[in-house]
Order: sequence, then C-alpha cells, then structure tokens
Amino acid sequence: MEILSPQSLWSDYDRTALPLDVSVLTSETRQDGTLSERLYFSGERTASGVTRIFAHLWLPKERKPPVIIAMCDLGDDIDKFDAEQYLESGYAVLAVDYAGQRDGKERFTIYPKELDGAAYFKHPDALSLIPSNPKQSCRYIWTTVLLRAITKVQSDERLSDSIALIGIGAGGSQVIKASAIEDLKCGITIFTTDPALKAGDDEISFKACMDNGSYVSLSRFPMLSVLCSNDSDGFFDRMSAVYAGTGDKYYLSVGERVGRAVLAKQQTCIRAWLNRYLKMGLPLEIAAPEITARESERSLYYVVKADMRLAVEKVELFVAHSIEIGEFRNWRNVKLLSAGEGEYIAKVPVYDTMRPVYAFASVVYEDGFTFSTPLLVKTPALMGVHADNFVKSRLLYDSDSGTDDFVSPGGGDDIVMRSGAYDILGVCAEGGELATYKPGDIQFRADESSVLQLIVYSEKEQEAEFAVRTRERGGEAEYVCRKKMERSGNWTKFTLSAEEFKSGEGALHSFASAVYFCVRGKGILVNTMLWV
Repeated sequence: MEILSPQSLWSDYDRTALPLDVSVLTSETRQDGTLSERLYFSGERTASGVTRIFAHLWLPKERKPPVIIAMCDLGDDIDKFDAEQYLESGYAVLAVDYAGQRDGKERFTIYPKELDGAAYFKHPDALSLIPSNPKQSCRYIWTTVLLRAITKVQSDERLSDSIALIGIGAGGSQVIKASAIEDLKCGITIFTTDPALKAGDDEISFKACMDNGSYVSLSRFPMLSVLCSNDSDGFFDRMSAVYAGTGDKYYLSVGERVGRAVLAKQQTCIRAWLNRYLKMGLPLEIAAPEITARESERSLYYVVKADMRLAVEKVELFVAHSIEIGEFRNWRNVKLLSAGEGEYIAKVPVYDTMRPVYAFASVVYEDGFTFSTPLLVKTPALMGVHADNFVKSRLLYDSDSGTDDFVSPGGGDDIVMRSGAYDILGVCAEGGELATYKPGDIQFRADESSVLQLIVYSEKEQEAEFAVRTRERGGEAEYVCRKKMERSGNWTKFTLSAEEFKSGEGALHSFASAVYFCVRGKGILVNTMLWV
C-alpha cells in the first residue's frame, strides 16, 4: 500500500459531482410549528448502483436557520435523536444514518454491492480491517456520507449556509475527518471512539491517511471535543497526546469521574459553543488552558494557565494516583492557589515515586464554557521528586467531606447533602446511584482482611444494593450485596464482609482489589464509610 496523507487521500474527491436525487418519504408539520422530514438522497456511485443515504431533518419555525448535521453512534436510531434541544434554540438538525441495514429497521442507508462493507451490522468486523485500498474502508465510506450530507444542506434553500457538525461515538470520527476537508462554522465530538485495527503489513500506511490522529492537526474550523475522565475504552488517555498542541482549533471539555455521560456544565458548554460560532458567527479569541508539572524542593507542583480574556468562574485541578486503567481512577479535586495573571499552582502529594501521577485541569467561564487540558502523566521519580510520608486511611468517607468524593454514574448533577434522623447529614444521590472510586486509590485501599462498615439512613423501606467492582478481569465483574432497609427513623450500621458480595462467578474474596463502590436505592443517605 502506498503511504498516503489525508490531503492526498481526499485530493480528487468532489462531494458535489453527483446529483442528490432527494426523495422525501414523510413530511409533518408538528403542533409547535416545527417540521419533521424523513428522506433519502444519493451518495457515492459504483458500477452496480448508487448509495442511498437515509436521513431525518427537523426544521424550526425560524426562516433560513443555521444547521447542525448529526452523525450518531453506530447503534443509535436517527429517528430517536434528541433534536428538540437544538430546535428550541432555532437550529435545524439533519441526523444521518451511515451504519446501514439492520434488523428491525424499515429505513436505513442502502449501500451498493461494492460498498457493502460499510453496512456495519452486516459486517461488524469491517471496523478493524485494513483493505488494500483505503477508499474501500468503512471509515472512508462513512466520511463520504457526511460530506454528501453537507452538500444536501447547502442545496436546500430553506436552510442557511451556517453549518456545524456533531459526532457521537463512532460518528465523531467522521466529523474529525470532515474538519480537515471542509470550511464550516464549527464542530463537536462527543465520546468519540477510534476502534483498534488488526495488525498487518499495511497498518502504518492505513493509519497515516485514516486514523483520527492524522486529521486533528489539520482542522480548518474550531472543534470542541467532549470527553470523560473515566471512559471504559481509554480514549481520554489515547487522544490527549493527539490533542496536545493543536492551538486554537481544538478545545477539550472533560467530565470528571464519569464514564459516558455529559455533565450539566458540559451541556452548557455545548450550547455556548454553538451560540458563539454557529448562531452569532463570532470567534472565541481565548486560548485553551494549559497544565505543566514541575519539581521544587523534591516536591511535585502543578501549574495551570487560564486565559482571562473572558470572566473565569473557577479553575479546577483533578489528580489521580497509580491506577493505570483510566476507568477506575479516583480523581481528587486539588485546591489551586492563584499566582496572578491567570496562573494557578498546587502542591500535590506523592505516595509512590515509581507509579505515575495523572492530572488534568478545567476552567469554567461565566459565559458557560468549560475547557480542559489534555491528560498529563508524570512519573515523579524521573522528575527528582521524593515520596511524601503518609499513613493509609481506613476512613473512606464521613459527612464532613461533603459531596466531592462521590459521583452519579449516569452523569447527573444530583449528588447532594441531606439531613436524616436527628438532623445528621449524609450524602445522597437523588437519582438513586451513589458511586465512588476511592477504594482503588492507594491512600484508601483496603487490606486483605478488611470489612466495610457503613452508617446509612433510608427515607423509605426498601432493599438497598451495594456493589463493588475490582481490578481483576479488567473490572468487568461486579459483586453485589443486598440489604433490607427499614424506615425506622434512625441511622443503620452495616458491617459487610467481602464474602457477602456475590457475582455470577461466586463470592468476592477480598476488598483489597476493589476499585469502585456504588450504593443503589432512592433516598439512601451515607454518613460514614470505613474499613475495619
């Protein structure tokens, strides 16, 4: 395979060369005055036929609205895309199917025989294959679907020429590629995935022209990448190196302590981003935050630089120790001190100089933007940093710590302090799931023989579920213990042994390998968690 660059791969591609041949299947004016259309238009042509791209268009009541083209994740149904949030802001939305034929769906994108490998549900292994011609790969074909969707929008006289792209999951890869090819207003990727390729002789050549990392530095319009610190596929770790040094084109917004959920502050950031670039057409004119680590007097310090040309609400530094699997890192919010002129500094304790320390920072602006740094990984010993003296803590949590140790797995901002019996405070998840990654933290790790003591309160009679995940088998196995909770008007103390936690494979042998703990049940307050 000849080694191609993204520029040479796409140099002879003309997305306007073929007619669109738009066919509207259904057109419905809804009660609120917005319009919903389901349609087909033509994509790439081969000897045996032409790709017919299925899409769903929503139009707001406003005339000539700016447009969002949405590339959903592979398993998503475009008819169920949440367009309402964008319609309310006056945007039109075109959600495009690229995954092709699937069971239970009447309408989908139809590929001709030569391009049938792009039909993901018929050929799920195609994502990891390396064809001899990159233009035969599903990654290339799916990008042409997006490019033809841009042509469709630009040909529709009902729509303005202000276009933004949103890609979710695998759909984000197409948006990243289009950002290096097209001149649009802006783009957003949310939980973008970049599946691994099967090793082969052509792997290097294929990656050079099709890997997301080859396109990021070539972006021709501003891009916002929405990530999570604890995603299960390690994308935050992998892409941080790619995003570093991308200047004023790429901005990151990282949700702390969640795996695949958009936090409320990230949702606000998305709205502010679209309002700035797509609706108002204004440049942002601030730099993304920066983070550096340095040694001083054998201690580890982090310096965060925030652009102060917009009013800053807060600057946050998140640090995790030792855990290599990103999904299970316990991100501590470390207090920063202002050094003036947008510079903030924090001293961070080091418990093991040979194990890496992970860090990133986020700057929250009053205008609604939340921008983050890429992940910074440092091995203290290589910096000349010495370990701090520390004593392992048996106390996982008490109510004096507030809410910062916990997260809602679904990403909701619903972790609150609430009064139980005798007006004693406890932490509670209003959505019913209260989780923490502290058991995997080197400072709070259990001993082999530890048992878990909890003081909890329930606002109603129910069966509470306590769940633990461990480092064994990559954290895949979850061990569960269920306890009946009475609404007795008093706090209850549970002392739970590891053997009380069960999975399909048997009982948990020890809490020493635990990395995650979750309490499930609405109206359950936790006052204390302790290893004994």
